[in-house]
Amino acid sequence: MHVIPPPSPIWRAVRAFVGTALMTLLVSACQLLGSLESPPGASTAASGALSSAPPTPTPRRTVSLPELTPAPLFTVYAVRSGDTLLAIARRFRTTPLSLSYWNRDRYPSLDPDAATYRPNRIEVGWRLRVIPGIEADPEDFLPAPPSEPPIASPNP
Repeated sequence: MHVIPPPSPIWRAVRAFVGTALMTLLVSACQLLGSLESPPGASTAASGALSSAPPTPTPRRTVSLPELTPAPLFTVYAVRSGDTLLAIARRFRTTPLSLSYWNRDRYPSLDPDAATYRPNRIEVGWRLRVIPGIEADPEDFLPAPPSEPPIASPNP
């Protein structure tokens, strides 16, 4: 005959906590449903007599969780000989400005907010981030961090 040992004190505490939490949740749900079924201050009788008007339906509040939308994934494209930013943008159904914004941190000449912006200067071998079929909205991007000026060394 196999004897089952009594549950440990920790197991009993966990079981009591879960039971209390479930009971609290159940009571809260019942209270919420009760408050949704009849508006506050509503009564079924008008000045002691039953009302002859049909009850008006009370709109129910519904709670829904937001749907998670996955962030678009970047595709990496290696620049080949003869490529231009415009040709790459057309190939991936986006805009040259979008390519510039997505890659400005890696290639400073592609930063549209910088004085050194040269979108026609791309080099073979650059690995550009692209999101096919998406156009970037410049208002969604934070300004690029300013480059720090070189620190002057003291003369000996």
